[in-house]
Amino acid sequence: MGHVFDPGRAAMLLSDDRMQRQPPEAILSRLRPEQGETWLDLGSGNGFMTLPLLESGCHVVALDLRQEMLDMLCSRVPADLRSHLQTVRSELPEIPMPDHSVDHAVLVNVFHEIPDRRRAVAEILRVLRPGGRVHVVDHQKVDSPSGPPLQDRLSPQDVEDIFGRTPCRSYLDPLYYHLIF
Repeated sequence: MGHVFDPGRAAMLLSDDRMQRQPPEAILSRLRPEQGETWLDLGSGNGFMTLPLLESGCHVVALDLRQEMLDMLCSRVPADLRSHLQTVRSELPEIPMPDHSVDHAVLVNVFHEIPDRRRAVAEILRVLRPGGRVHVVDHQKVDSPSGPPLQDRLSPQDVEDIFGRTPCRSYLDPLYYHLIF
């Protein structure tokens, strides 16, 4: 396995610098969540996308490897939204959920960390309802002052090859990309 995020650096996930480099509002506008949908936030961390999805009226299943990250997330969720959140501690590629149980899945800066990406894609597609979408947002494979080491990053083409299909929509930024399958 390559780079795995250190929970000791969790504060940087919500830093002003990160919010400027990778604005959650921009990502959310491309996710196009609809009230009542169920979203699977894979590698949810302390809630960078989970909270905006909850605030959009969605139900969110937040899956993360580290319980301490899920605990940080839960501490940030307002009381009136807690009933719309389910947390799951699991190491990808395992997704301990029933088939066809979510409308959409999102992975923000996580796909490069998954050891068996092809198996993870199969798992994501298994839990996705027909017509659902998978959103992969990750660091461009360019040297930059933040993010994982360059050798651990994947290009958009790498991700397409792993999924075995062309995304229905792509958004490219100098520092990150957002592919929708």
